[in-house]
Amino acid sequence: MKLFLLTSLFFLLTFPAKVQAWGGETHTLMCPQNQPFSCVEADRPEFKTAYPYGNSWHLCLDNRPDCSARLVAKYYLKKYYLEGEKDPKLIGAAAHLFQDASCPDHWYPTRSYFGRIFVPFAPSWVGKMEGLVEDSLRRGQTEGMVFLKYGGKEIEINQAFLASLKTETADFISSEPKESLAELEGKINSRKNWELLRSLKEVLMLLVVILLPLLAFIVWRWQKNKKGLSDVIILASVLGVVLVLLLIIKVFY
Repeated sequence: MKLFLLTSLFFLLTFPAKVQAWGGETHTLMCPQNQPFSCVEADRPEFKTAYPYGNSWHLCLDNRPDCSARLVAKYYLKKYYLEGEKDPKLIGAAAHLFQDASCPDHWYPTRSYFGRIFVPFAPSWVGKMEGLVEDSLRRGQTEGMVFLKYGGKEIEINQAFLASLKTETADFISSEPKESLAELEGKINSRKNWELLRSLKEVLMLLVVILLPLLAFIVWRWQKNKKGLSDVIILASVLGVVLVLLLIIKVFY
């Protein structure tokens, strides 16, 4: 029973609903003008079911240059040019993912539990980006939408930030990626497995915080009553697995 409860807790923390970042209004604002595509394309259900990697994560964990969102954006862009620039949905999805990869919310594995966003050991602004930015846009606010610190740098999300990302989006979609489709597919398939493991980092850290005192209590109880050795072994094994996974993330991600 105890092992079942621990397993249930792990899966609840690991596989909840994913959270979006930039909202539709923000994507549209950052979309290059006078183009035959929409920068909200990649969020549409019909696109997700009809195109390869349609259900892939839009996250860019730790803001890595080779995160899956940026790789899939390049894949769609490459496919768009190879197919003779005939499918505007591809370039729209590429622009969308490029923008999502630049959203600070997507630098963390944001997840929703029972309707509330919870990211252990993350800054307080994580998960609030979409609401704060879109509310500021509706009120006509141009400065100080969101202030945050990341990687030792201070970042202000304001109209200038969004305008700069709009220019970067236009530059990104203006040229065909150098990699072949096969190369991009290989990178995407390799990266997504590591990103899935990396996305567990904060959850694993939380489990360590929970399991360490619990294990200490059970060991103390076992030494006192000479009962419950199986509980000690199970918890110690689970904690060992968690620590090994954290070590793998630290060394290889």
